[in-house]
Amino acid sequence: MIFAALAAAAWAAAAADDPRPAKPAPSPFMQTVKKRALGCPVGTHPVEGARPLRCVMDRPDDGVGVEAAAPAAAVELAPARYEPARTSDFVVDVPSGWHRTDAWSDEVPTLSVEHDARGGGRPVTLMIERVAPGQPDYRTLGEAIAAEKEARAAREAPRRRVGGRAARETFVAGESRSVYVDAGDGAYYIFSYSAADGEFKTYERAFARLLSSARFIK
Repeated sequence: MIFAALAAAAWAAAAADDPRPAKPAPSPFMQTVKKRALGCPVGTHPVEGARPLRCVMDRPDDGVGVEAAAPAAAVELAPARYEPARTSDFVVDVPSGWHRTDAWSDEVPTLSVEHDARGGGRPVTLMIERVAPGQPDYRTLGEAIAAEKEARAAREAPRRRVGGRAARETFVAGESRSVYVDAGDGAYYIFSYSAADGEFKTYERAFARLLSSARFIK
């Protein structure tokens, strides 16, 4: 016990005599700069040593929250890579590695891609449908939008164009977006996006890429 006390006192004295200044802890600003440089979105930070990069939500009581959040709060970055998806009607860019279902030869042609970010939860879904007269339960573009507004309290965004064609958009904030693209002769395409509330903003850029990349063949 006496020896341990003497050793501790000697170490403390040596530290006090060390002329080198103590290395200051990184400021919250510099910690924020570091984690942004690693590629994490606002409100998250990287998991140390994780490969590939994983980001977790910041904890509200610790400033920038470096190494503070629980693994259960893990989130993924929005897609960084895309690949073309082709049908007889169009070409669009979809996220690489997402599960793709091509049912464009069905009575109601459909192309969808899904990504289950958390495993076993509600998947992030991008979908394109072609609606045309003669299909079961056919509704005109205007009727379909009116039905969505009534059934889901959807709101309508300003009119836009997709692939050079006139389009109308409806949305339920933080939950879904649907863009109706006129195909002529009563037909139209529905580009839709849905995700759980906590993931909606993270993956919304994938829907923006889907729309901006659309090139219609016929």
